[in-house]
Amino acid sequence: MRFSEINFAADGEAGAAAPAAPSPSPAPDMPNVVRAPSEPINSADLNPSNAGRLLRALRKPKASADDAPAPLNGEESAPETEITPDEGDGTAPDGEETPPTSGETEADAPEGDEPPISEPPASWSAEDRAIWSELPIQAQEKILARAKQDEIVVRKAQNEAAQLRQYAEQAVGQEKAQLEQVRQQYEAALPSLYNMLSQNDKFSDIQTFEDVKRLAKEDWGRYVEYDAHVKELSIVQAQLLQAQQRQVQEYGHNWARWSNQEDQKFAEKVPEMKEPAKAKTVHENGAKVLTEIGFTPHEINALWNGQASLSMRDHRVQQLFYDAIMRRTSKVQVEAAKAKELPAVQRPGVAFSGNRGVQALQSAKQKLAASGDVKDGVAFMRAQRAAKAVRAR
Repeated sequence: MRFSEINFAADGEAGAAAPAAPSPSPAPDMPNVVRAPSEPINSADLNPSNAGRLLRALRKPKASADDAPAPLNGEESAPETEITPDEGDGTAPDGEETPPTSGETEADAPEGDEPPISEPPASWSAEDRAIWSELPIQAQEKILARAKQDEIVVRKAQNEAAQLRQYAEQAVGQEKAQLEQVRQQYEAALPSLYNMLSQNDKFSDIQTFEDVKRLAKEDWGRYVEYDAHVKELSIVQAQLLQAQQRQVQEYGHNWARWSNQEDQKFAEKVPEMKEPAKAKTVHENGAKVLTEIGFTPHEINALWNGQASLSMRDHRVQQLFYDAIMRRTSKVQVEAAKAKELPAVQRPGVAFSGNRGVQALQSAKQKLAASGDVKDGVAFMRAQRAAKAVRAR
């Protein structure tokens, strides 16, 4: 139903006009009071139950143009407004609670009983989030469902893109590896090709520029062939030089990376080399030792910077190995001697010689620990044998 206007009169005063929606049907077994929309409703008929019902009806969405009744005119009677007079306090006459009328549905429930509003999609901006709470629940559910579907589609597309990118990277990597292999093979063949072209006996009689000019005057066809040969040789030579320059640059880059890694490993094995002063002293002593066994300063500098190579079969390298092995062996023997206990009891009559042997052994051990020289290690081993011989008497 739709009313043109309803005038509420309280204490003899007329109320303001407001649009109204159809009121719910009255409860059964209860008398109804019917008034026309144009008639005022006095204060006796205006109770909380009727006012709440009318307000809920006003909150309902307006009916469509097809469902709305024709406007009232003078000839047609206005729809009747049914108000129950006995619902003033919301209870039955005998004190029992009044059951809800048939027109009260879940949609007419108080605002506090409405389902909680969910959060908007995470991709929404702050401006869009501000109007989220104003949307109906059905619209929010539709939007969330569509956002979930979009998220699934986007995630699937991202996964497919990641797989395609991985396949592309693998394909590019394989192609780069193949091209690098072909380039290395070609660069390896360039020296042989250059030697073959430069040693061509077909033009061995042409040695000077005068020979070239004579050839151009006397035999033009052979001169053209010779000119093509010279150009081919120059192209191969240029490619060979370019390959050598690239190899030098690549070697320098690889050497720098490798030398830094090796220096870090050595510093981890020998922590005292992290101190600049001590590292400088060790380097100076090392250069001195290398010079004593036959290395020149130029060789030492070239070997340290990766500009020369050295075989382990070199007699100087073998000498370094021998000294290092003997020193390490002596060090192990000294550690074993420190851990071994000397006998506390000696036989009578050999106390003097035994004490002298012990003193010589201790002196040799201290000297070896201080110097670490191979000769001191040999002396220490001899002192050990002498001490054992004295104890065995």
